[in-house]
Amino acid sequence: RLAKVHGGSVCAKVTLLGIAYLVLSVVVAKAILVFLSFLNAILTPVPLGAVLGIFAAVGIAMFLVPIIPGVPVYICAGVLIPNVMLSDEERADVNNPTAPPSFWLGLLIACGLSVALKFAAIVLQQEVIGRRLGRYVAVRAACAVNSRFIRAARFVLTRPGCSYGKAAILVGGPDWPTSVLTGILRLPCAQMLAGSTPV
Repeated sequence: RLAKVHGGSVCAKVTLLGIAYLVLSVVVAKAILVFLSFLNAILTPVPLGAVLGIFAAVGIAMFLVPIIPGVPVYICAGVLIPNVMLSDEERADVNNPTAPPSFWLGLLIACGLSVALKFAAIVLQQEVIGRRLGRYVAVRAACAVNSRFIRAARFVLTRPGCSYGKAAILVGGPDWPTSVLTGILRLPCAQMLAGSTPV
């Protein structure tokens, strides 16, 4: 059977897959960082309430795009919000080796907002996207919901509480596909949120 495979066709397809991977993982990731840096520069003079609202809207929108991981959103929150919390005098004082209390308060707010965005994204991805996609037999077949791997994952995810296996799947897996798959499998959202708490 291997003798019938055309080597040139295989090489061309592997090259296209490599280019697609490069574009999605490297170029898009860099574009996201540039966009978030731009957002940071634009939002620095804006009042804190407006910054939190704008960042929450942008963060949810970014979480809902399948190819964007959560890490750039978390990094942007950690850079943007403490910077906005600083006064102009604190921002200008570069000789002080310790960070002022407003920086630490901003970092705490950034962590809280990041967790809230992550949990809101899990609910949206699971309940709005996953459950709707799960209605279609073609989608369930494409996700191989009856395969051994997915059945094993379902078994681990339906265990009560927050086990190591559940946390490994929910926190270690890619954000969008994992949450959408839990919706396709019709798993309880509260358990998925509990399993995602190690975030």
